[in-house]
Amino acid sequence: AKAIEMFLHCQPYQVIIGKTTEEAIAFSNQRQVDLILLDAMLQGKKFFEISRCLKEKEETANTQILVVAGSEFFDHNYKQFEIWSNDFLIKPINVHELRTRVKALLKKKAFWDKLYADPKGSVRAAITDSLTDLANDSYFRYFLEHEIKRSLRDNSPVALIMMELKDVKYNPNCMGHLAGEELLKDLGTLIKENIRDVDLGARYKEKQFGIVLINTDGNGALLVADRLKGLIQNHFSMNTENISEKSLALHMGLAIYPNDADSMDLLINQ
Repeated sequence: AKAIEMFLHCQPYQVIIGKTTEEAIAFSNQRQVDLILLDAMLQGKKFFEISRCLKEKEETANTQILVVAGSEFFDHNYKQFEIWSNDFLIKPINVHELRTRVKALLKKKAFWDKLYADPKGSVRAAITDSLTDLANDSYFRYFLEHEIKRSLRDNSPVALIMMELKDVKYNPNCMGHLAGEELLKDLGTLIKENIRDVDLGARYKEKQFGIVLINTDGNGALLVADRLKGLIQNHFSMNTENISEKSLALHMGLAIYPNDADSMDLLINQ
């Protein structure tokens, strides 16, 4: 602890040493703490309970947890580290790496604090795609990663439906770009109005969409995909004044965590 305090000396933040983990948690309950650095090897399995305590309380949910551990301890507990920490360092600690990680985590904490301070304004603007009113790519990835971690904790599946609008040929007599935007808006509305509040619809890329279904297995996801497919097909068949109907193609696929992939990027690719 003294070595780490020395490494972080003269940096633009206050460093406080807790003699025990309980003391550190008690301190974080009394005032705002931006980051807690824990030695997982000293705490053993108790570390995960400490992290759970911090993450599940609203007052400390955004507090960043930086974990220090030996490579062998990390290898044996990799999944738990993914769930309960924001970042980690392998011993022995390098002073420059420590400062870099701390700086990045404090920036992240400041960002989330700013968003939560104005939930009706800045949060919505930061996480929403302005054209479709769905979640944007950044929030989609954050939400999906969060639900994968929840899936690990609760042993419940997470389903992902991906869509891509392809081969759209616009009527040359109309404003093709505007017509295409209307299609994307309509698709966003159909997605948003036909999934549960706990689920998430997002514009992943220009013409790609993602839907995250909480606690949903393959059969449940297939029902949602089929229903959306029918609604979208019906809507497009009645609203194609500016677009050649024969050229429209909506590609859809679904994958389930953890059955089809063991990470967020693999799940999206699958």
